[in-house]
Amino acid sequence: VNIDSTKLLLVYHAKALSCLNPENGKEIWRIPWETEYGVNATTPSIEGNIVFHTSGYGKGCQAITMSKDKYEILWTNNNIAAQHSDPIIIDGYIYGYSGESSNMKGEFKCLELKSGKEMWTTKELGMGTCLYADGYIICFDIKGNLHLFKPGPQKFEKSATIKKAMPEVSKPVWTVPAIANGKLYLRYMQKLICYNLNP
Repeated sequence: VNIDSTKLLLVYHAKALSCLNPENGKEIWRIPWETEYGVNATTPSIEGNIVFHTSGYGKGCQAITMSKDKYEILWTNNNIAAQHSDPIIIDGYIYGYSGESSNMKGEFKCLELKSGKEMWTTKELGMGTCLYADGYIICFDIKGNLHLFKPGPQKFEKSATIKKAMPEVSKPVWTVPAIANGKLYLRYMQKLICYNLNP
């Protein structure tokens, strides 16, 4: 990440979120953040100088502001507790799954980045992973279904669902979809499916 014209490296590890000098590996600061199993599996999300990070196992989430040599905690709460699904920040709002990735009982939420306030929550997207492309969020749930919606803080409004976009799923699908050159790629175990998104 570039902060104050300085390149910094953020590392999420078993015990903390650390900021390192990428040239020499020296730790500049660290935020203690331990879970029951020593697992911080999501990727922190960044907008400007605000960093949002979250972990499952009942840990919750946190937003900080950072400069080139220090950080300050904006807020900490349990509105999102993502086990491994990476959250997405769009125009000052966080979108992401909350819950354990082994069942379909999780929730998808929208939070205000600066305050941590929950704007809305839905159970219509199951539990899974997501990505943002061309103004839409695509969610791939652990049962192999695909969901599409347009993000916005006012309300959740789903645009479409493809049931069994990845057929013959017997265990949770944890992989994140990928988009390149108008094509959507879904992977489960050793199987790869490509959807053409061009009209």
